[in-house]
Amino acid sequence: PKPNETETMAKESSWGRWFHLTLAETLILSMILFAAYKSYRSLKKNTNKGVWFKFWIVRALYLPIEAILDHFFYKYTFYPDFRVLVLAFLVFAQGAAQIWDGFLEENIEKGLKLAEKKYAEFKKKSTQTSS
Repeated sequence: PKPNETETMAKESSWGRWFHLTLAETLILSMILFAAYKSYRSLKKNTNKGVWFKFWIVRALYLPIEAILDHFFYKYTFYPDFRVLVLAFLVFAQGAAQIWDGFLEENIEKGLKLAEKKYAEFKKKSTQTSS
């Protein structure tokens, strides 16, 4: 290809990638705003609070994982689509509730009990040594 053709191809490629990323980010933002709206409505009506609280907990736990994945997969064209699909699963298929009920709730409870036990032991040792 001639130099001008190469420049044009590079510009078109970067434009397409920018558009694809912008579309994915727009969809992600829209779904998060939708979840926030549904959470607000359920709080006002006192209905389905548990479902949306589960969503926000799972989303908060997923954010650091997503940040790590971003470092490795940002250059792949399918990655924004994957992020949209994960969020769509969490929001629309009640995937967050499934993940919470099937895995997270029990393991977080075990972890919290262990942390509280270790803290109590640490506190007891520290008061013994300071006395």
